[in-house]
Amino acid sequence: SISELEDMISAASVESTEIFEVIVTGPDPAEAEKLASAIAYILPKRIDSIIEGTSARIVDAAIVPTKPSFPNYTVATLIGFLIGFLLMAVFTILQEVFDITIRTEEDMLQVCKHPVLASVPDMGAPSKGSYYYYGYGNKRRGTQKKTSSGHTQAPVLFGGGISFAASEAYKLLRTKLQFSFTDESTSRVIGLSSALSGEGKSLSAVNLAYTLSQLDKKVILIDCDMRRPTLADKLGVRKTPGLSGYLTGQHTLEEMIQYCNIKNEETAFQVIAAGQNPPNPIELLSSERMVKFLQLLRGKFDFIILDLPPVGEVSDAMAVA
Repeated sequence: SISELEDMISAASVESTEIFEVIVTGPDPAEAEKLASAIAYILPKRIDSIIEGTSARIVDAAIVPTKPSFPNYTVATLIGFLIGFLLMAVFTILQEVFDITIRTEEDMLQVCKHPVLASVPDMGAPSKGSYYYYGYGNKRRGTQKKTSSGHTQAPVLFGGGISFAASEAYKLLRTKLQFSFTDESTSRVIGLSSALSGEGKSLSAVNLAYTLSQLDKKVILIDCDMRRPTLADKLGVRKTPGLSGYLTGQHTLEEMIQYCNIKNEETAFQVIAAGQNPPNPIELLSSERMVKFLQLLRGKFDFIILDLPPVGEVSDAMAVA
């Protein structure tokens, strides 16, 4: 059509001289050359018929191009790279500005005035060929290791077989905690909680009890998470009788306390499981009997470790505190 033909043809003066250039652009290079040659044949005659005394002539004939005039892949690639780089830079800057995730001790100290006692590495970091272990209402992936016989082996998450970095972190936590009880001369009560489930709270409670027992201290670990208890499964002790049974008057202290000796370890501590899941755990944990229970244990143990539910999900931990 005429409109398509007009879109294909362009003409302009060459550097403000009397020479002007006609360019024909189209998807078919041979067709473009034919159109340009046709214009070169017709145009001088057409100019002579309009303007008398002119002598328009062809300076350069049209030729079939050997490569496309558009797109210029080199220029397009550079422009695309620059645009992509700018977009990624803007995205990275915005992500950094609006990111409120706490990943390091420095991030924690910016939003919290309390000191960081220790930073424990993730002993069950996700990877290929990993296994699942269960936390507070959800399952979490942990790394498996292959033995010399080719069988997969779950990593050691508590006791003396944990990684060197984790072991040193818990020993640092133990030391920092000992310096934190300036007003306590006898028994120390330590509660462990977390913001959300699956963050390693119960594992930290077990490892803290283990490291404290290495000092030849009398340590007892109590599972105060009566909604979804996990300590009994982790340590291989009886689930009942437990704390819920004592707070409801069904069991005595002697019936609850169990001796926990982690496999292949000489160091040991004592454990009280959570017991049967009660319908009203927060009422039991905030009762006067719970206060007397802790006072009774203070006369028998050097350290009392409480494994509490996550603060961000239920209010049981705040009631115990």
